[in-house]
Amino acid sequence: MIELLDGIYGFTGLMVGRVYAIRDPDGLTLIDSGLEQAAPRIVAQIEAAGFKASDIKRIVITHAHVDHGGGAHALNALTGAAIMVSAAEADVMRGTAEQPRPTNHRINVLPRQFFTVAGRPRIARRRRDRRGAGRAGRGGDAGAYARAPVVLVAPSADAVHRRRHAAHPRPALSAADGDGQPRDVRRSLVKTRIAPLKPDALLFGHGPPILSRAAARLDKFVASRGL
Repeated sequence: MIELLDGIYGFTGLMVGRVYAIRDPDGLTLIDSGLEQAAPRIVAQIEAAGFKASDIKRIVITHAHVDHGGGAHALNALTGAAIMVSAAEADVMRGTAEQPRPTNHRINVLPRQFFTVAGRPRIARRRRDRRGAGRAGRGGDAGAYARAPVVLVAPSADAVHRRRHAAHPRPALSAADGDGQPRDVRRSLVKTRIAPLKPDALLFGHGPPILSRAAARLDKFVASRGL
């Protein structure tokens, strides 16, 4: 576990997706959980950093794809942490519903397991929209955490990534379309709900974080893509 910013940590060695821990007055809040098999690794890194497994009080799921929420129930069993998820995706986390198939043809052919979570109906709790300082849920597709200075963690779930592409030797921002919503909807989220917050830092669900002057990078991305 690496401290990325004051009181905000990232985990290493996870197979897919990013998981973050935020130090709160009463313990730790996890943003996402990764895959089910990541749970022991996350707990081991928590303990290696001097915390206890029971210090994890909440697991905020940005969205219920298996690479983001698949390990929530395993972590609950190891730590007793409450699982928080938007009302729109609570049934997916309970294991009684399936995520909508994405429009991206490279993703919508994945097996059913990618869009379902082995849920436990009595564990998942609904997360209400909270604005301002502190945890800032945004409807059914965000796991943002706002502080002063503003830090966005997994902003609008997979709406924006930072990845390496063949045309970009350095990690580049991209507006994702892999979660079942049309690309123009995802790009609109970047322009209307993320960029206006003028974040100092962006910690993505996929890709390396931007730890300073993120607002300028985001504004440049919005302008260059004509969003």
